[in-house]
Amino acid sequence: MTNNDTHSMASDDARLHPSQVDLVARKMPFEFSDDIDPHWNKQKPEWSHMVNGASLAMPFLEPFLIRTLRKSLAQIESVQLQKDVKGYIAQEGQHFQQHRKFNDILIQHGYVELLEIEHQMKKEFDDFEKNRSPKFNLAYAAGFESMALGIGHWLIEDRDFLFGDSDSRVASLVLWHFVEEIEHKNVAIDAYNAVYGGYFYRVYGVFYATIHVIKHTRKAYKSMLTKDGLWSKLNSRWKLQKMILRFYWKMIPHVWEACLPNHHPSKIDDPKWCLDWLKKYESEHHSLALLDTGNMGSKCP
Repeated sequence: MTNNDTHSMASDDARLHPSQVDLVARKMPFEFSDDIDPHWNKQKPEWSHMVNGASLAMPFLEPFLIRTLRKSLAQIESVQLQKDVKGYIAQEGQHFQQHRKFNDILIQHGYVELLEIEHQMKKEFDDFEKNRSPKFNLAYAAGFESMALGIGHWLIEDRDFLFGDSDSRVASLVLWHFVEEIEHKNVAIDAYNAVYGGYFYRVYGVFYATIHVIKHTRKAYKSMLTKDGLWSKLNSRWKLQKMILRFYWKMIPHVWEACLPNHHPSKIDDPKWCLDWLKKYESEHHSLALLDTGNMGSKCP
């Protein structure tokens, strides 16, 4: 099979998997005031900082994804996929703006060491754009979205354990973000398939993006736990390791599935809670700005 045949098959595959709904840029009325405690889940400060560390990456990662997908538009023939990419860009734009507000509060609470980690992330994503190929950047975007899809399923499945009785503002931010990650799950991989295609390079993107994001997330939560004096405490480190193991236990099957030759996100059913959230937004979107973290196990309010 020639490279042209492979590219043609990838393009055909992209046209077979358009988004099922128009992607909406939801402007959620989140309010992040100075009284937000970085330990927003009082019972799980280690988990709080794992999420805080992931949030720190978003204002650098997601603008990179936006620019990467925007550059792909000129090479995409499918009108529907062009529309999906534009919807994806609009959603990711809302995400990183909200995370920027939240991250600023973390720094205001004294975690000034995060500024250096932010500088490192900005430098690396700038380097990707300047010195890496467009194919690498688009494979990275597709790879990250494969990981994000798995994280979204985990967060929703384990929402009571992870977010129960926590600060509803932070829980709502995170779950809103990943509901939309699930909603636009097809877009980056369809763009990659339409522009380049190629199984092995796509899988390379899955592993590279996953390791890269985890690396910076770990730097950030280690810095915050050290600042709190928890990193050196065996009890806290044990709780952290249990949460990390829980993360990998839940994520490995999703990463494995993303690496299969016939993988496409459209084959993965969306969680019912996610679908209920999207329906609820259509009628009463302002009520979703603050989820009831005292009753996370129920259906979407």
